[in-house]
Amino acid sequence: MFAQRTTSAASSLVYLLPNHADFVLRHVQASDIASLQENCFTDYDVSLVKDLVARVQHLNRRQRGIGMVIVQRSTQQIVGYGQVVRWGDKAEISDLMVAERLRGRGLGTELIRHLIDSARRLNIRSLEIGVAISNGDAHRLYQRLGFVDAYSTFLRLGGEMEKVIFLQMPMTICASL
Repeated sequence: MFAQRTTSAASSLVYLLPNHADFVLRHVQASDIASLQENCFTDYDVSLVKDLVARVQHLNRRQRGIGMVIVQRSTQQIVGYGQVVRWGDKAEISDLMVAERLRGRGLGTELIRHLIDSARRLNIRSLEIGVAISNGDAHRLYQRLGFVDAYSTFLRLGGEMEKVIFLQMPMTICASL
């Protein structure tokens, strides 16, 4: 699904997006923090973005998670982020964000598909993703990708309590994507 190539300059794996020539996926790096905060997590203090990146890098070293960024090649700006983290025999895709100016172009879909593919290597039974009830577009996207509603709870999002639906996907379904 994703073409891979190794860049000699950064010697890191880069995933080419088949339908988006100006964008690539790669593992998040500490040097991405400022661009992530500026383009994706605009309402977050930079210290929160720094903590997010440090936490997922720690989990990656323990083979319990992976954080990916979408890089716009023409500007070298980070324009998207997502992570998958293993919790026991399950994993969760979380902290998905695409720069507002680029939403609706399928970049988030490609990122989620890559995270689903990455989750297969975490030796888990099922994959989970949460969505605020107010975000109907994302909810429908997750269902189109094969996730099914599992349970809901209330979480504090942006300072207010909001209902969040958690959707799940058995890993046997992931293998067929």
